[in-house]
Amino acid sequence: MRHAITVALLMVHGVPTSSQAQEVEDLRTRFDSAVAALDSARIEQAVGILRSLVGQFGPTTPVDLRSNAHLRLGEAYWSLGSPDSAAAHFSAAVKADPFARPDPDLFHPELMNTFRTANRTTVTLGVRAVTDTTIEPLDERWPLTLAVGLPSDVELRLGAPEALQGDSLVAIVRVDSMAQYAVSLLVGDSVPLTPGTYAIRGIIAGTGGTDTVQVVFTLEKQSVDTAAHEPPPALTLFRLETEKGAPPVTSLLRGLFFGAAAATIPLLLFNKDVGDDAAQPHALVVGATITVGGLIGLSLGRPYVPISENIVFNRQLTEDWERRNAAIARDNALKVRLAPLRIRVQLQR
Repeated sequence: MRHAITVALLMVHGVPTSSQAQEVEDLRTRFDSAVAALDSARIEQAVGILRSLVGQFGPTTPVDLRSNAHLRLGEAYWSLGSPDSAAAHFSAAVKADPFARPDPDLFHPELMNTFRTANRTTVTLGVRAVTDTTIEPLDERWPLTLAVGLPSDVELRLGAPEALQGDSLVAIVRVDSMAQYAVSLLVGDSVPLTPGTYAIRGIIAGTGGTDTVQVVFTLEKQSVDTAAHEPPPALTLFRLETEKGAPPVTSLLRGLFFGAAAATIPLLLFNKDVGDDAAQPHALVVGATITVGGLIGLSLGRPYVPISENIVFNRQLTEDWERRNAAIARDNALKVRLAPLRIRVQLQR
């Protein structure tokens, strides 16, 4: 039995040219005329139209048109008493679209049984996914719908497009007819996949992977609001870390000594016989000036000493600011890492 592996997605194969669009429109018009013939019990006429129609189908013919044409042709053959021909076209319908199912309200129960039998003996696999969606990768999964004909175990593998080697097994899903499976887009338990292009491959177990469904999709990380970092503490919040200390005692005594000597020595050496009485006050002024200058020099030249409690305060102020900004940076990094992922599906085989 030939394996028919089909990708069924909610998207179209690009934009058709005007000639292709007109061709499809003509095919749909002929299909509608065949349905009208069936509904009015003109079975042979419907068979003739539908057989001609399916003979013109090509790879660019829309999946729904191919599948529906085979379904209605199977219905017509069943009405003419040809269950084998009906089953063959039902099988062709689900090969074209594994999700194809007749409306049980419109089909005869025995006809539905013929379809179910044909469907359950046809090896076919389809995957349906929303083609453009956004999820929270830590809390949500990407939902897929799987459809088979023959009940099968379906392997789902994740890897790079067109690179069949090195992909990783995501799950093995038992599918009797249709099944839902939600794919995690996390590496491990908490790290989302990095943005890029990936492929989910569906493989019917036991086929050796010769035929696969390949759903190619891109991941785009969405923007998130992050917190701004705090500015540095204002300079006015910092305390002075040094102050002028007391002058050394020896320097102070030395300054006083030289100042006193500058005033005293002229007095001791003053000779009234050769000197002028007016010179004595000048000597005192000189001595006093030297003394005051020495004291001012000692005051201005006092060494700076650290204020330990202010140094500790300033260091703590800076460390607290750095700690808060580090926490903001960690929170921002986590928000970016867990940002919503936009999933855009492309259709490739």
